[in-house]
Amino acid sequence: MLQDPDQERVRRAYNETVSKRAVEAERRLRWTVPRRQAFTNARLGEFLDFVRARSAWHRRRLRGIDLSGPTASDMSALPIMTKRDLHENWDEIVTDPELTLGLANRHLGSLSRDGFSFAMGRCVILATGGTTGVRSVLALDEEAIAAKASATVAHSTTSRPPDLALPAVPVEARLMALNPLHGSGASSAIRQGAAGDFVTVPPSTPMTELVAVLDDAQPDTMMGYGSMLHLVAVEALAGRLHIAPKIATNAGEPLLPETRALIADAFGIEARNFYVSSESYFGESWRG
Repeated sequence: MLQDPDQERVRRAYNETVSKRAVEAERRLRWTVPRRQAFTNARLGEFLDFVRARSAWHRRRLRGIDLSGPTASDMSALPIMTKRDLHENWDEIVTDPELTLGLANRHLGSLSRDGFSFAMGRCVILATGGTTGVRSVLALDEEAIAAKASATVAHSTTSRPPDLALPAVPVEARLMALNPLHGSGASSAIRQGAAGDFVTVPPSTPMTELVAVLDDAQPDTMMGYGSMLHLVAVEALAGRLHIAPKIATNAGEPLLPETRALIADAFGIEARNFYVSSESYFGESWRG
């Protein structure tokens, strides 16, 4: 929950930047391959210059490496950063000298108690364990959030089946965690009303209540854990749930063949499979 006018001002600024970057990203997807490659290489050079100038840890590890005119094909020559590296060297890795891991963890503690807010009035702090079991604490500013969100929006829009039409402000049912420590919870708080009207139903919700919420919301799209989408499809096929989503997106869990088949039977649509990493970008597929 956003708690004061300054938080709302920051949220609006984030969404304005996301909308602007989404238009730019969608336009780039229509560029020729050589033009996209040139753009990617130029941005890679800007990124490496930035982290070398602003991060003590990256500056040390990039010392002695020729960074003149880097290309995406050169990435294998660069040293990697693991989640454990981030965990153990956080204060030297971040590019904002005012932000420390101690401050970030205190902010994360306040989210559990008070709901979503922006740290220091300007950045989003997230925590994730992921498949490694090593906790990542991430700090994303306006441009970082906009880059992730706009790429998702642009790619999803251009990769949809051509006959799929959605309202200008679709209703999206999110069958996933509410906790704002997680990327899904934070994005719902930031993007509510801008990308769609989100109805978030956590996995702990009793099935009768979940059915009532979805029946009332009549979502245009659904995104959630595969196990949740599976249960929703079962309820629809049993005649207890009456919704007609145009998109069903699996995220956070493997999309099993039987779940894909149930979604097709229940709603007459092909499930979209979505993989996202809080630390980076995403992958998606509309087909098995």
